[in-house]
Amino acid sequence: MNHFLSSLSYFVDQFYQFEIDSQLAFIALRDSLSTGQTMSKHKLIETCRALDIKSKNAVFIGHWHGLLPFMMNRENFIQAAVGIEKDKIWSDFSNYLNRDWNWKSKNLAIEDYTYDLNTDLIVNTSCEHMTDGWLRDVPSGCLLILQTTNFIHHEHINIQQTLAQFLATLGGFEIQFSDELDCDVYKRFTVVCKKK
Repeated sequence: MNHFLSSLSYFVDQFYQFEIDSQLAFIALRDSLSTGQTMSKHKLIETCRALDIKSKNAVFIGHWHGLLPFMMNRENFIQAAVGIEKDKIWSDFSNYLNRDWNWKSKNLAIEDYTYDLNTDLIVNTSCEHMTDGWLRDVPSGCLLILQTTNFIHHEHINIQQTLAQFLATLGGFEIQFSDELDCDVYKRFTVVCKKK
């Protein structure tokens, strides 16, 4: 079984061991294993492989369940990482899921986080959930992997209708890769860029 599928299997197994309300666990599994979510993660993993992305000190913003950092560590793309997650239950769950490597999720908003000077990679696959203000604090020279969507949802406050519109929000960044993924009911946009 390849890393991607074994990571998904391991992720599901953690819900048998982590103390969580069964209804919340059901919703989490339903949403995180949806076609669009798994296709988006697979796209990001393949992008990291194609671009040979390696990080010693990564930051994941709005990492939700912590599955993507788990996958990226298993693929040897990242060695150590900090997660920033406003929802305490998922900050705690991600710490449980990622307990076997150098990972620590912090339960706070990105506006309250100060980047370590050694941060070399920032991953934000939840750009639709926040304004673009967080981009101002990104350290110069830092590589970013970003994903957003044009899916209309009550929790999405920063929807980009097209890839071109998403790229237009990144004026202070050197674009290294961009792609659009058709997830049936919505499009997912992936961008790799570097802060100038």
